[in-house]
Amino acid sequence: MKKIFFILAGIFLIAFLFWSRFYQLNLLPASLTHDEAIYAVQAKSYVLQGRDLTQSHKPWSLQLIHPMYAEWPTTIMSLGFLVSNNSLLATHFSSALMGVLLPFLFGWLLWGIWKNKQLAIIGIVVAAFNPLLWQFSRLSYDTFYSVFFYLAGGAVYVNLKNKQCWWSLPLFIIGFFQYQGLKLLLVPWLVLLFLLKFSSLKKIKNQLLKPTGLIVGATVILSLIYGLILLPNQQTDNRLGQTIFSGSENITQQVDTDRRLSLLSPWGKYTINKFTHSGWFMVDRFLGAFNPNLLFRYGEPNTSGFAVWTHGIFYLADAVLILLGVVALLSKKKTRLGGALILVSIIVFSIPNLINIMSQWHLPRTFLSYTMLLILITWGGWLVWQNKFWRWIVSGIYLVSTLYFGYQYFYRYPVTHLDAGTWDERVATTYAGLAQPKEVWIYSDTPEMTFYNYLLYGGLITKDNLDTIKNTVLSNQDQQNKHYSLEKVTVTNDCVDVISDRTHVWKIGHSFCKTQDENLIEQQELAKTNRLTIPAVLDSGEAYRIYDDIICQQYELSPFVHLQKIQDLNLNQMNQQQFCQKWITDLRGLN
Repeated sequence: MKKIFFILAGIFLIAFLFWSRFYQLNLLPASLTHDEAIYAVQAKSYVLQGRDLTQSHKPWSLQLIHPMYAEWPTTIMSLGFLVSNNSLLATHFSSALMGVLLPFLFGWLLWGIWKNKQLAIIGIVVAAFNPLLWQFSRLSYDTFYSVFFYLAGGAVYVNLKNKQCWWSLPLFIIGFFQYQGLKLLLVPWLVLLFLLKFSSLKKIKNQLLKPTGLIVGATVILSLIYGLILLPNQQTDNRLGQTIFSGSENITQQVDTDRRLSLLSPWGKYTINKFTHSGWFMVDRFLGAFNPNLLFRYGEPNTSGFAVWTHGIFYLADAVLILLGVVALLSKKKTRLGGALILVSIIVFSIPNLINIMSQWHLPRTFLSYTMLLILITWGGWLVWQNKFWRWIVSGIYLVSTLYFGYQYFYRYPVTHLDAGTWDERVATTYAGLAQPKEVWIYSDTPEMTFYNYLLYGGLITKDNLDTIKNTVLSNQDQQNKHYSLEKVTVTNDCVDVISDRTHVWKIGHSFCKTQDENLIEQQELAKTNRLTIPAVLDSGEAYRIYDDIICQQYELSPFVHLQKIQDLNLNQMNQQQFCQKWITDLRGLN
């Protein structure tokens, strides 16, 4: 009977993983973030011609695919474009597949470290239902790719013996070239695994010249080669200058300001300086990343397309399990060292977030630290499972928590994430496709990314278009005012006069078009009689304005948008009338 129960539970778990990772993946998330789009267009190009759009990058190249992004995520993402022509499904397919496999790798990793079968099974369950892994499995962020291969390599490293553990090294290398921030953590990750696997000083000394020790040395060499040889020759778009160590001008300005706003004191130079400012900055970032509101209530606080704002990245019950996990690890001599190492690693693995002075996107940069919290949750779950009464109480709470998150993800997230992502951009590019053969110009602060999304949503990256796309991308590489064009559609950040023989789709607040703004204000008659709106979903305000529309004015349009069912996001299946009446609004009567 017990055997049948475990078989049925295993079948349910696998079915849940496929459902939660793949269900409606062609519709949700409903748009591609810019981080995803930059990889996706090149992934499609890889499938068509074995190179990126500019013909300069191959799947195994060690150069950055783009100054802002990493080397190999495009290679991993390419798998999806072999499977589907739907841009959303293709872009997210590899991540979803990783999301199915990752809980089992996580459980295998725990088994290799502690040789506790019950702990490993609980770890699989915890990782399968965790909100953070659930939502990132349906996205294509390079940090998720990196963590997946680091965990896969770690599982192989701690489980296979002797020369077999060398198979972990290719996995670590693949993970290394997935995300810039986690390159810093490969060596600390290997050191942690090495210490967890050989917890006594005698064993550690004996293993230094064996494969397990040599692999750590190999990752140190890899990191040095990258930092000293590859990185200096790469265009990183000034990212290296965005840390507390290299971005000294920002720190200096803050120090000068604080000293100016303080009375003279002999202690001033000791309390207000670059060192103390950097220290407090790191403390603030750490507290922000582990804010209980972020962890258990609202998730990522900043505007981002990857955050489920109505739910944290862990369940509320996980807060108790984390504390119990610390108790379980530190209360026994056999696991005490491992517990201490896990706690220290939570701090160490948050370094990419602590030293970054750019935007406070905690989730991608602190992802490996959050994975360490999953280990504590697993140990807390193991401790609870030892009590027959509490095991079923906690299991019931976890079931209810999972159902609640499922509701939040599939019924609220489809609406709440649209304004934070690039949904308005998708509507604008879809409109441009429908408005042809008339010439359409889209004005955007991020013309490259908007153009890439136009290509992806319209299925326009084909063998016939590759040369044209290549030429327009290359011609804009060193230009401040950009004009990306394909057939009758141009995406630009430039200012040009509004003329009557083309349609203009203008991003509200577009910072490059002051002269165009003045020009449009002067043409009040045009604004009153021939202006439509692409709305922001949450408040039906203006996201884009459309001038000289030729396709939607013939229909009766609403002054607001109301998303009611998931199929409302399926723009590819809408005809012209359905699209206009659902996603284009007429606010002229409200002015």
